[in-house]
Amino acid sequence: MGSALSLSLIFIVSKFTPDSIPTDARQKMLVLHAPEELALRSEYIKEQGAAPGAH
Repeated sequence: MGSALSLSLIFIVSKFTPDSIPTDARQKMLVLHAPEELALRSEYIKEQGAAPGAH
């Protein structure tokens, strides 16, 4: 029951907020799912202007 409610809420919110998708959403998904060997995470963090030493 809880997971069905959660999925329903995700669906409803996404239908009401389609214009609020970040412009770099594809890049974020790539960084989250790409193998660590590609070192995309460090490049993405530098692009986003994170504080030095952030991982």
